[in-house]
Amino acid sequence: MIRDGARFPVDPALVAHARSILAPLRRVVFVVGGAGSGKSTVCAEIGRRAGVDVIDVDTLLYGAWFGRFTADRHPASHAWASAADPLAWQLALEPDAFLAFHAATTAEQLDLIATDLADRDPDAPLLVDGGFGRPAVVAAAVGPARIACVALPVSMQAAVWTGSDERRGFLAAVASMALPDCRDPVAAFMALDARLHAAMVSDAHATGIAVCERDATTTVGDLARGVADALRIRLDGPAGH
Repeated sequence: MIRDGARFPVDPALVAHARSILAPLRRVVFVVGGAGSGKSTVCAEIGRRAGVDVIDVDTLLYGAWFGRFTADRHPASHAWASAADPLAWQLALEPDAFLAFHAATTAEQLDLIATDLADRDPDAPLLVDGGFGRPAVVAAAVGPARIACVALPVSMQAAVWTGSDERRGFLAAVASMALPDCRDPVAAFMALDARLHAAMVSDAHATGIAVCERDATTTVGDLARGVADALRIRLDGPAGH
């Protein structure tokens, strides 16, 4: 197992590069949150009702960006992407190294998104559905006022992974993994996922990012309204269900 989180430092040069491009794009805003928090659903709802384009960082991460990670500029992402089994590699990290990895990859992903948006019209609105692991790093690049964090209460986090066939299939794949020094890969995954959720919310509170918590009774429309208000986006279209 990788125990030393210092292996994955945040590269301040990447954050500075992202800031130089993204800071002037004041209508580019970010929605972050842990897996299953509802950020993609709420981004789609806001995009539809406000007429704003949405880009999905997870889609880019596993698609167009996957071949762009380089060992010198994006070492954490490159180490993950070049592993024989990227998910197993990540789950084998010790908790502190896991959080450090997500901080480092957040900076690397910001570097890529900034590069992609370098020629964007500064007056064009854009909503970034961000799979970024550490909101504090995003805040360092764009400021907290342009970020909203969607959060789940602790009591709902584990249930997310049994709420759909796709997520249950994912857990089944995790259960079949052979991880070093680990008898229960699912428990290891759940513990890391909970740790990352907590770190994201802690980041948000520490940096002044708006936290929009949902529970089992929160509708998509309610959550979209809360996130849109935090990001100062006007919703003109009718609410979804």
